[in-house]
Amino acid sequence: MASVIGFVQRIWDISRPIETPKSADAVRIGLLGASTTAPLSLITPAKSHPGVVIAAVAARDFKKAEAFAKKHNIAKIHRSYQNLIDDPSNRRNLQPPPKRPPF
Repeated sequence: MASVIGFVQRIWDISRPIETPKSADAVRIGLLGASTTAPLSLITPAKSHPGVVIAAVAARDFKKAEAFAKKHNIAKIHRSYQNLIDDPSNRRNLQPPPKRPPF
């Protein structure tokens, strides 16, 4: 029984990380797309890391990008992928992984 409780505790801790204060020189990341895999693969791990900030998002549908940014507390929303790529404040731009393999 203790192992089941420990397992549930670890899953709970992973899914709800403690947000750490961000350092001044944190890597600012822009997300190319508001995918359903981004929270688990990028946003949640970034919350607990002081050197990473998810700073911006862009999606094909601006309303979807707005809703995604609001839900995940992302400060900047770009109207196009090109605007996100051209933004000098982002040090890295990432495309979240697909839901399933493309083959």
